[in-house]
Amino acid sequence: MTIPEHWQDATQRETPPTGENIEFQFGGTLLRIGRLEGGIHYHRHAASFELAVPRQLPTRPVATSELDLQARDELDAMAGEQERAIVALLRGPQRVANAVALDWTHANSGRYDHGQLYADLAGDAPEPEAPGEVLGGWLEALGLAPAQIPHEQGERASLFRSVTAGRRIAVLLANAFSAAQVRPLLPNSKDSVTLITSRGLLGGLLMDGARRIDVGDADSVGAAR
Repeated sequence: MTIPEHWQDATQRETPPTGENIEFQFGGTLLRIGRLEGGIHYHRHAASFELAVPRQLPTRPVATSELDLQARDELDAMAGEQERAIVALLRGPQRVANAVALDWTHANSGRYDHGQLYADLAGDAPEPEAPGEVLGGWLEALGLAPAQIPHEQGERASLFRSVTAGRRIAVLLANAFSAAQVRPLLPNSKDSVTLITSRGLLGGLLMDGARRIDVGDADSVGAAR
């Protein structure tokens, strides 16, 4: 009997009726058996894999403005006393915010040595990047085979949280569109850091506990516009 794929991560026991031409539900799948005596005992271990260490950051900026030293100092202070996951929203001219976030993440790659994940969420595009698509790529980068990655976004997000639990990992989300787009992409580790840049306010993330860090100054803001 062929075992459905969605049973592969579980241990199941069922005792259907005995007899002939039986139909019964098992794990959400309808089974049809010509004749059955006794019960079915199915055991299968979850698929195992070895986690990879992704290095997805784009090239480090050649130089960033000294006006942004304060933003980097704030990030350094948060990382230096880290007791929970860091989620920081860098607000200011998009080019400057992206450069500061990228530069800081590169500089602290040794602190977050289980990997650095990156995604441009295309918040200013007609169709921003779907979180499920980002998660699919990240899970592969973390060492999962395509067959181990669920199709549904919610299941991918749950698996991502499981895979990142307890890991020192950095995530850089550039050009985010909304808090709803960002939330599924947050790792599940108190030793993680997630830096987000966005043209939007993303007030929902701030209500969740994210910290806002302003970059640039009035002149650079005007120039960026």
